[in-house]
Amino acid sequence: MPAKQAVADEKLQNYIKTVRKRQRPIESKYHKALGDRELTSDRRGSISEAAVLFRLTLYGFKVYGSVFDGGTADWLVENPTGKHLKIQVKSAYIDRRGMPFIQLRCSDRKTKFRCDREGEFDFIVDYCLFSDTAYVLSFEEVRGKTCHIPQDQDEERWDKLFD
Repeated sequence: MPAKQAVADEKLQNYIKTVRKRQRPIESKYHKALGDRELTSDRRGSISEAAVLFRLTLYGFKVYGSVFDGGTADWLVENPTGKHLKIQVKSAYIDRRGMPFIQLRCSDRKTKFRCDREGEFDFIVDYCLFSDTAYVLSFEEVRGKTCHIPQDQDEERWDKLFD
């Protein structure tokens, strides 16, 4: 397993080198409010889901969720035109350079991680608390990836959910 992780880490570093230079995001007032406090992964996930839920509701989506955690999609949403979509919400992390990145692996419910599979969700929405930004990506954009470096064109792209 360590050899696979080393290969994945090397691929990530090579990918980061190829990403165009971008401005570091500006720290949001919400992140500043944390001060020196660290967030648990559960709390980070809850904040991400709340931020995405706010945005979906703002744009007129009806949002339905399971009462149980652990599904491959967090919500089933109905867009204003009546189309139904499965949404997975993730939390962005900030790398050493201060740039957001998205971990795309999910648990196989045992001990291993794997890439998401087709049909598990239609869109992934990644929320970055540091910049208070949501990145909207289709399954096709992240197919087979273990991580993704969001670009400017991914920011707040709720229009993708209307197509």
